[in-house]
Formats: sequence, C-alpha cells, structure tokens
Amino acid sequence: MNEQSKKSKGLIALVVIIALVVVVAAIVAPIWLKNVEKDRRSADVEEARKIEKTVKENALSAQPTIIVGSPVEANSDTVPGMTTQPLTQGNAVEKGIPFTYYYVKQGQSCAVYVGNDRTFNLVNDSQAEQYINK
Repeated sequence: MNEQSKKSKGLIALVVIIALVVVVAAIVAPIWLKNVEKDRRSADVEEARKIEKTVKENALSAQPTIIVGSPVEANSDTVPGMTTQPLTQGNAVEKGIPFTYYYVKQGQSCAVYVGNDRTFNLVNDSQAEQYINK
C-alpha cells in the first residue's frame, strides 16, 4: 500500500504541474499574440512612410518611377507622367493586401492606406498610432 500511495502522489504532482503549465500558457499566449500584431502593424507604418517618401521624391522628378518594397496602387491622377503601376513585391503585413496611396500635387501631400480601407492614413502620426494600437 505504501508503494501505491507514492505512485499516486507522483501522478497527482504531475497532473498539478501540467495544469499549472496550461494556465500559464493561457495567460501568456494572448499577450504574446497582441505584441506580434503590434509589430506587424508597426512594420506596415514603416513601409507606408517609405512609400510616402518615394512618391514625393518621384513626383518632383522629371521621370517618375516608383519602386518600393511592398505593392502599392495609385489612383489615376496621383503622380503626373506616371504611365504604369509601381513595381510591386510583397503585401501589407497586417492584412496581406496592397497599400494604396494618394498623392495630391497641390501641397505635395501623400496619404497611404492599407488596401481600400481609408480608416487610417499610415503617414499621419496620430492615425498611425491608432492603427498600431487597435
């Protein structure tokens, strides 16, 4: 009986340890996943700022050629003299879809969005912060 009692205590201890590991994982996993999503959105904001810089530089040049690391789609009248879509490669990390940018010649402003969702202009500091923390 003494040997069987030791075995059952060991089994109970093992079950308790496994239960604790499961509880800790259930607490830590959502926090970790939220941080991963924030990192993805931060990468989107960085890429959007690269797109903005490139669009503005190319809009001022005589021969606009837009080359960025992620796909972008321009509206028809964004950059004067641009006859083809920009070189594309990759996707916006958060949603897996292309960025869309709009360049306004008057005032030389540029807005960059993820896809056709115009909720967050990723080159506007306050909207970029809201996008990262959503």
